[in-house]
Amino acid sequence: TSEIVLGKLSGEIFDARIYRGTLSAAEIGQVGARCTHPNDPNVLNLHKDIQTPILRGGCDPDIDPIPTTGGQTYSSGPFTTLWMAPIQDDDDEDVYHDVSEGNFDEEDVFQQVKMQSYSWERWYFETDMIGFIQEPYRSFASQKEVPGFSEKVWNNPCRYLHQHNNGWLYPFYGEGAIPKWTDPTQVFDLRYLFYNRGNIGYAFVVHEAFHGMQGELSQTYASPMSRFFAESTASFGRDMAFPAVQDYMSPYTLAHALPFNYFYDRDADTNPHFQTTKISINDLVRGGHIYGAFLFWSFLSNYAGIPHVVGQMHADQARIYNEEYGGELLTLRMFVENEGFDLGDIFGIFVAHLRTWDYPKFGENYAATEKTDFESYKAWDSWPFSSTITLEELKIDVNIDPKVGTAGKFKSGPSKLRPGQFGWNCLTAENVEAGKFVTISIKWDELGKDSSNPAVLHEKHAGCDQDIRFYNSMVVEHNLSSGQRRYWKLKGKTPAEIVIDVGFGGPVNLHILMIPTPPADYVESNHLLDNGLPYPAYSYTYMVSITGKEPVSGSTSPAKMKNEIVKFESSTAGWWPARCTCNVLGDDISGCSVPKFGNGGPNICKDKEGKFVFGLSKKGAKLKTCEWLKKKSEKKAISICKKKVDYYVDTVKNIMYGPPQSLCQNICSSCSPCYENPQSKFFDTVKNGKVVTMACKKLKKKKEKKIQCKKSASNSGYGPAKTMCPKTCSSVTNLCKNK
Repeated sequence: TSEIVLGKLSGEIFDARIYRGTLSAAEIGQVGARCTHPNDPNVLNLHKDIQTPILRGGCDPDIDPIPTTGGQTYSSGPFTTLWMAPIQDDDDEDVYHDVSEGNFDEEDVFQQVKMQSYSWERWYFETDMIGFIQEPYRSFASQKEVPGFSEKVWNNPCRYLHQHNNGWLYPFYGEGAIPKWTDPTQVFDLRYLFYNRGNIGYAFVVHEAFHGMQGELSQTYASPMSRFFAESTASFGRDMAFPAVQDYMSPYTLAHALPFNYFYDRDADTNPHFQTTKISINDLVRGGHIYGAFLFWSFLSNYAGIPHVVGQMHADQARIYNEEYGGELLTLRMFVENEGFDLGDIFGIFVAHLRTWDYPKFGENYAATEKTDFESYKAWDSWPFSSTITLEELKIDVNIDPKVGTAGKFKSGPSKLRPGQFGWNCLTAENVEAGKFVTISIKWDELGKDSSNPAVLHEKHAGCDQDIRFYNSMVVEHNLSSGQRRYWKLKGKTPAEIVIDVGFGGPVNLHILMIPTPPADYVESNHLLDNGLPYPAYSYTYMVSITGKEPVSGSTSPAKMKNEIVKFESSTAGWWPARCTCNVLGDDISGCSVPKFGNGGPNICKDKEGKFVFGLSKKGAKLKTCEWLKKKSEKKAISICKKKVDYYVDTVKNIMYGPPQSLCQNICSSCSPCYENPQSKFFDTVKNGKVVTMACKKLKKKKEKKIQCKKSASNSGYGPAKTMCPKTCSSVTNLCKNK
């Protein structure tokens, strides 16, 4: 409660600890011993036997050990140490001469150290990119199992102060990679650089500096990291430090139908659909796509407010699976779910705002960078289109008549442009006149309908697309006069039609964004690659009617906004059935990725925001919150958890509500993947257009179990028997026995 005075200090303090009471001499010694001492050679001394070799050069660097003889000059900040490489003697190649002060541009070096220190500090504390292993740690049971240099500082609470020593000696990629700040009207000021996006070289160097941190963390945690994940998050690290500087950006918006994490030279052989000029232009654009995907990580950080998920992905994704690795997108979905959001919902909103660069900050700067980048790609000899083609033309997949739409008829989306997982198609009606009413309806086709899809896997995933989260399509209205945007969500496989009242402030451009967000991550799946199977592409039909008369049903209200972004929805439906997230081609999915969150890792078994179904009537559903349930007596709350097991889909709002056991897992003690409520209902069939369900307690006969427990279909929130009744079905699935 009293003021703490630390004295005069020219610098930053980033590890301040406050203890309750006065520490004894023994306690101080214990803390100090764990944090080591300044002369510990495993920590601070720059000896070559504990240092990463210095990398000098670009993508094919020379590797030089750190010299241990002769003079050396360093420039250090709180997060950066730059080594001035000694000069080789002209006569004796074994002799090096120190580059002493006065023989190099100290001001230039100071700028580079300050820039890197600023970047690393943001990555450390905002993205949770801290290399620190302390007991207990699921992947490493002892110090001997910890990889690389990490073994020497195992279980050290101060480790983040020094672990990256062997990544900090960062030589710049060629002299002058970052131009020296010489503007006589402005001092070298990082705030100024942030808002003015820095110098052109910053994009490249800061991207590469992030790779240095990734390399350290991958060695620290032994986490899998694909080329997509490495490059897209490195560009995100750059974008976090200096938004909208020149970088690979247009490949992502140009090749927008590609799966989010698709990489052209790895996935090409089994995926001819995504290798065409129509979808991905050429290898330059295909290769740049993973770099431009940083835009989603930036959106996740800036507007969903969860930048730390990036650090969690680097550190924890190796340890949240039991056996069957589910891929990076599935890992990301788990972490986002843990934050109380649905990944598909966030991605749909991201694409909608990206379409017209409707960002609260830097939107115009991103748009300008995208345009400049696009012009550079057009200048290459390998550019396959006319030099007169525009960026906007390539961002549109279907042009819709702004006078009549499709005249009220359903049309099939372009088969050759079908989007992959977390990709999209854009259907655009330009210059729709003021005073018009636009009715939009979409329908996604059945999984596996197209012969080029992995039919054998889609057969296993039958019914998964009935979950409203499987598709997160959006509509954007962009008023060309005022610049105002409005948004509508079209969630699910067959969402209710929407009616847009253009009003009298037009004209407007309307963009219908068809966005598949399946739960399984098909990219890099060994089950698909080893069997020569392609990644799925999703087909659909659409109908647009444009008239001057308002329909009898009236117009549809646009999506609610929060902080100038479409409001994110809370995740309320519970985790997906394992069959829907698993790419195993056989029936045994016992090793597949039901999230395992233990030993300090994330925990999705908690009460969430949102509402559950308390009752159903002809008028709809009666909804309650976990906070409401928490106020009941324990006996009453458990009774509600057991009895209320219905799902409800609000077709107007395109939201699915589930039972309390899915939303309030802490109150209902329903966290375990083997949890079973005898009253729980599973999907049986559709009869006369109505969904027919059956309770787990009714599933008693051996023959009936054998039939029902092999099914995989879901509908209207109700999963298959093997998911809803895991204990009852254990004799068939061999899962959850004796649980």
